[in-house]
Amino acid sequence: MSRRTTIAKAAFHRPFRIEGYDDVFKPSVYAVETDEEMLEALSFAAYRRTRAAIHLRRFECEPGDGRTAIVAGLVFDAALRRGRADNDSPSE
Repeated sequence: MSRRTTIAKAAFHRPFRIEGYDDVFKPSVYAVETDEEMLEALSFAAYRRTRAAIHLRRFECEPGDGRTAIVAGLVFDAALRRGRADNDSPSE
C-alpha cells in the first residue's frame, strides 16, 4: 500500500481540546504532519488520512511544552473544526 506524509500548518482560532488529552490548547498556528494511504480500489489516485501529528509548540524557539499529539485523522479533523468554531469557550 502506498503511503505519503505531508507537513503543513493548521490555524486554530479558538482554544481547543484534542480527544485523549486533558489539556485545553491555545489558539495558534501549529505544525502538523499528516500520514495518508492510497485507496487502491479506485481507478484514480485518492488518499485517506490515517494519522496526524500535531506539534504543540508554535515555534522551535518557544519555551515550554514540546509535546506532539499523535491522533487519528478523524480526531484531528474534529479538533480543527472546533478550533475554528465561532464560540468563546473551549470545545469538548
